[in-house]
Amino acid sequence: MPSVSKGVTRRSVLVGSAAAAGVLAAPHVGRAQGVALRSNHPFGPRHLLTFDVLEPWGEMVAELTDGRVVLERLPEAVGPPPVTYEALRSGACDISYSVHGYSGDDAFPRARLGQFSFLGDSWGASPVFAQIYLNYLRGAEEHAGIKLLTVFEHGPGQLFLRDARITEPSQLVGLKFRNSGGYISKLLTDLGATAIPMPPQAVAPAMASGEIDGVAFPYEGALTFGLIPETGAVIELPGGFYNASWLLGINQARWDAIEARDQRAIEGISGVLISELAGKAWDSYDYVGRQACLDAGVDVRRAGPLMDSAVRRIAQKYEAEWTLQMTAQGFDGAGLLAELRRRTRVEKL
Repeated sequence: MPSVSKGVTRRSVLVGSAAAAGVLAAPHVGRAQGVALRSNHPFGPRHLLTFDVLEPWGEMVAELTDGRVVLERLPEAVGPPPVTYEALRSGACDISYSVHGYSGDDAFPRARLGQFSFLGDSWGASPVFAQIYLNYLRGAEEHAGIKLLTVFEHGPGQLFLRDARITEPSQLVGLKFRNSGGYISKLLTDLGATAIPMPPQAVAPAMASGEIDGVAFPYEGALTFGLIPETGAVIELPGGFYNASWLLGINQARWDAIEARDQRAIEGISGVLISELAGKAWDSYDYVGRQACLDAGVDVRRAGPLMDSAVRRIAQKYEAEWTLQMTAQGFDGAGLLAELRRRTRVEKL
């Protein structure tokens, strides 16, 4: 995967245990209180969240704490992506990113705000979602066992299909789609498709074999998971069929081991700042992924009016359900959703 510069200078900080030991052994004031955070990378070391977000951010953490807090990349992921959150809570790793939807529909109900249709690109949506979720929905309360650093979204999710002939929502009935859980699973089911949970790394082989007929992914996934050779067409909606809410967090016990001054420094470069960094990276990779699809001859087409209307009708149902659920929890669900919509407005076809 090509690197996309985000204006953050990349240096070789903690690439391997020898480098980590060198940093911790340096004559920093207070190094006896140093904490090396074992960094998990569920989608691999070259994924944009590792290469262009977590590791550059880790370099800044090391600088701001004078080397007392460093990220030490694990040699391999602690398990497949769906187990990441529990691995983080249990201490199998110290810091990681993950997808809220992997934990099931009931685990993070407030985070569903960031999963709806038509939210727009990641750069526009991620900071808004982070501001509303962290500040007004008190999102940290949903993350027992970890210190929540931030949340963000990937780019607008589109439908990647083996069959280039699908044009109308009725043609999705009976098809099998891989998904990441959460809102997109319900949307696909309501469109008549069968939503199948599966690790993203397994998607290309499953499409090649005919086990599944397609996948809901942002364009970045086309390159990351080798999807283009198996894709006949992409149906895209402005703003996306769905989005996915992501988290970045530290195991609570490891966070508690960090000195208060360093905790304050880390918090100062977390929150919306990380969501902006992730948003820029994701939009860049989505652009590259979409262009790669076009260059390979994939039939990239805008969804027609019937598809657009069907998705909007279903989306409104789940947004209304979410609003009522948030109101029952004491939040202004309607107002917060309206604010998200106002600030991530995507023009209709």
